[in-house]
Amino acid sequence: MKCEKQSTSQLKTNMAKFLLAYRNTPHSTTGESPSVLFLGRPLRTRLDLVKPDLQMKVMNRQIDRAWRKGHSPTRQLSIGQTVMARNYSGKDKWLPGIVRAQTGPLSYEIKVGPNRIWRRHIDQLRASSVKVNDQSDDTAEPHPELGETDQNIAPAEEIVAEPDIELATNPPVVQQEEAGRATTGSGQRYPTRSHQPPERYRFATRIYYRFKPR
Repeated sequence: MKCEKQSTSQLKTNMAKFLLAYRNTPHSTTGESPSVLFLGRPLRTRLDLVKPDLQMKVMNRQIDRAWRKGHSPTRQLSIGQTVMARNYSGKDKWLPGIVRAQTGPLSYEIKVGPNRIWRRHIDQLRASSVKVNDQSDDTAEPHPELGETDQNIAPAEEIVAEPDIELATNPPVVQQEEAGRATTGSGQRYPTRSHQPPERYRFATRIYYRFKPR
């Protein structure tokens, strides 16, 4: 009895293993296994346990991304630092400037030129080593070769050319046109029309005299 029970149980186990391997084996004609054609997915075997778990892999990546986002250091810019600011008008996409003030946690005021102050987000700014001359608009930089400018120097006299006599004798064309308009403006603007009464029965009288009975 025990041998028969063991033989029947072993037969069922072997049959189940055979059917599992058969249903997971791709067919030569269809190229898919019977389990995929019937269930839409392959049956799980011991070989699937060797493969890395996709769900756990995705979960670990999401945890790492959330940790980096919460612990990433916030970028800071100091006042007076030279940066490259994003330019949305003109050919040059980036212009050098100097940080003038911080208007928010991530927004700054950038001076890119005389009377030109932009407000940019920190994502629109890049640290740069380009030297920018940060001077006020009313001060001028003295040239090293020329030295200091002398304020007591009188300005040069302006030379005004005298008009030619011939040009003064000939009146301009504009004045002639205005004079002509002034003379013709007093009179009638449009010519008079000669109005004549319409001849309505002229054609009828011609037909009557032509076909008058005798």
